[in-house]
Amino acid sequence: MEMQELSLEKFEEASEIVKKVTQETKLIYSEYFSERYGNKIYFKPENMQRTEFWDYSAIPFNLGGRINLLYCFFWGFAAVAWFRGLYPILARWIAKIPPRPGKAVVWLLIAFMSVNMAVSGLALARYSARAAGEPADAAWEQYMDAHYGDDVMERIYPYAKMTG
Repeated sequence: MEMQELSLEKFEEASEIVKKVTQETKLIYSEYFSERYGNKIYFKPENMQRTEFWDYSAIPFNLGGRINLLYCFFWGFAAVAWFRGLYPILARWIAKIPPRPGKAVVWLLIAFMSVNMAVSGLALARYSARAAGEPADAAWEQYMDAHYGDDVMERIYPYAKMTG
């Protein structure tokens, strides 16, 4: 019985590492195959925006230019450091915030991030459309062209490359 308990304890200690490796493997698999067979996956940003945001093909240990195993390794350590070290401290600090103002702050952040994502998506859509030579017919397109021209977009997304 003691031998079983000992092996279970070791498994519980190792289980976090096993979980992390399993999760990394799933992420690498999904990202690699979504890029490799991208014509069948229509919801990818590259297909929606006709823009590629990163290319690791010049870096060693890359898989198809989309995944860099060295970066995966370091991001894995960063995730463990976050969940084991920083998150518990931050969670204790957040728990001290009274519920009423805490909910208000959360809803403000949700609203801000929603608007931020919408504006970014529209700006990227116009960036791709301009590159394809499509004119700005609608009012929102003209607004995006005036406020988020190519120079602004190239400064915000310096590694973006048009793909189609």
